[in-house]
Amino acid sequence: MERLAGGNEWALSLVNRIGNGPWALHSTVAWGDNGEQATPNREGSFSGVVLMPMYWINDKKLKIVARYLYQQADQPEGLKLNSRYIPLSDRRDNSIDLNNGRGDEQQAFYLGLNYYSCGEKLKLISGIQHDELKSEGETQFRGWTVASSIRLWFW
Repeated sequence: MERLAGGNEWALSLVNRIGNGPWALHSTVAWGDNGEQATPNREGSFSGVVLMPMYWINDKKLKIVARYLYQQADQPEGLKLNSRYIPLSDRRDNSIDLNNGRGDEQQAFYLGLNYYSCGEKLKLISGIQHDELKSEGETQFRGWTVASSIRLWFW
């Protein structure tokens, strides 16, 4: 039987983008099933929503972006944080127990600033994000991430 990435049985997402002048709103609603996993705590269904309003401060050069994410799963480890850095602390320090960045409910808030040097071909991105991940009502992780990046696009 063929599976999606991560062994998922199936997934469906609906994406909407609307805009008026300098304002835009991107939204996503998603559902899926994790399928058979190595542990039953990671199986079951999941769902989530992302709302991302944006505003051009300076037309085609500087944009402020906000994002709200909420997702939930049936099983205590049905979700995994979308971060390569947070689970690293769990593996590197035995006194920290983040459940390998897994849980059944996550909320995240992001606020960032994008600078476009050559349109979408060169973009500088900086932002701050707060995440909270729970499993069976217990907080597994709560913290802040500050990040900056450069995105190059050659098409």
